[in-house]
Amino acid sequence: MAAYVLSQPRSQWNALFSRLLSVNLAYLLCSALALCLILLVRQDYHDFLALGPGGTPSTFTGYLRICYLRLFTLEDPLSPPPPRKEEHPADGFLLQLPRRQYPRPAVAGIAPHRQINQKPPASIYHRLRIALYRL
Repeated sequence: MAAYVLSQPRSQWNALFSRLLSVNLAYLLCSALALCLILLVRQDYHDFLALGPGGTPSTFTGYLRICYLRLFTLEDPLSPPPPRKEEHPADGFLLQLPRRQYPRPAVAGIAPHRQINQKPPASIYHRLRIALYRL
């Protein structure tokens, strides 16, 4: 058997070597891509958990639900879509509102989104809780 293996022409050895090399490189590339994907999902999941309690449960199933909902989100939620021509007034209704004097707060998450800066003091939360309780 050893004599048969050694008697193979050099071109067959080169073909076998290049085939093994391409298979190993493909395996290495797929492994590297899978590792990058796992690390990306892990970081995104931890970012999801860092938002705290909200609309969806803080479980991996809740995270998958949010990932699905991301497919349908707006690219720029701070810019309204253009009004339709059949709407009256043609410029929309929001132009009557006063302009915001300060920068918008930063938000994160999808369902529901959470305001991550410009948070009010605890006294405001307490007054809001009392007002809601009276309803």
